[in-house]
Amino acid sequence: MNTKNRSESKNKLQTVNDVICAIKEQSADGNCIFRGESECHEKVSSNLYRELKSIIGFENVGIGNFQDEIIEQAKDYTDTTGNFEILTELQHYGGKTNLIDFTQDYKVALFFACYGTLNKPGRVIILRITDEIEKTLRYPQHPKKRVLAQKSVFVQPPKGYIERNRYHVICIPASLKFLVLQYLLEDHDIEPKTIYNDIHGFIGSYNSQWKSYRGFYNGLTLQDRGDEVTDPKEKLESYEKAIAHYTSTLGLEVDDPAVYMNRGNTYLNLGKVDKAIEDFNTAINMYPYFSDAYYNRGTAYLVLPSEIRATF
Repeated sequence: MNTKNRSESKNKLQTVNDVICAIKEQSADGNCIFRGESECHEKVSSNLYRELKSIIGFENVGIGNFQDEIIEQAKDYTDTTGNFEILTELQHYGGKTNLIDFTQDYKVALFFACYGTLNKPGRVIILRITDEIEKTLRYPQHPKKRVLAQKSVFVQPPKGYIERNRYHVICIPASLKFLVLQYLLEDHDIEPKTIYNDIHGFIGSYNSQWKSYRGFYNGLTLQDRGDEVTDPKEKLESYEKAIAHYTSTLGLEVDDPAVYMNRGNTYLNLGKVDKAIEDFNTAINMYPYFSDAYYNRGTAYLVLPSEIRATF
């Protein structure tokens, strides 16, 4: 594996096609697996490693002993036989294991790199399968629906993490994430419903969508009320409550440019122009074709004194 393949992409990608081409270039020989991370972490590591390192504070965490103990304890709670099968079941339900999820499909990795956190850069990890990596690969023997949909394969590294010189990183700018997700949906039918295609995925998606819808709807209702009422005190209270609902919606890891734009509008109504512009910028970065956000940002600029406007 040459130095170029072990490096991290330095040139900022400008379009969805740039992202696809970069991934294909680094995996051209086909002997690779992929992992998507919606935020950039220090290491490609298992969740058990990260948990132990946060407690112990150094890299040599003796992860094998902890993993064996977890497996033994888990045997009292499952009919699943076989250590690896127990680990995959734990992984499926969010337990701490020394397995790192990868996929054989770069498009699935790209989904995970972009989904969930739209306002931060993500990354696609491209791991070339060398003889040494092959020894750490684990393939599900009785895959569930979600594993099949995600074309999953697991890496079980002895130290809990993969050495940095083993993989290549494609960085996904936050400004492209929304567009990438649109591309995956429209061209490949890849979306949360097809990736999390079991009852647990349905429950998680349903709960998240309901909470986000409720927060956004409440914010929109209060914002409209603030626009309509004439009493200054009631207007102020309505706008402040609307902002609280929009903010709580974003706190659910629901990154939607429409939420940022509506919160920006409400900040603008309160005269908090700097915060309004910040939200409009976020909405535009997430979805560069959001014409309403551009218009509202322009309106906000006009509110600023000319000497301050010149600094933007």
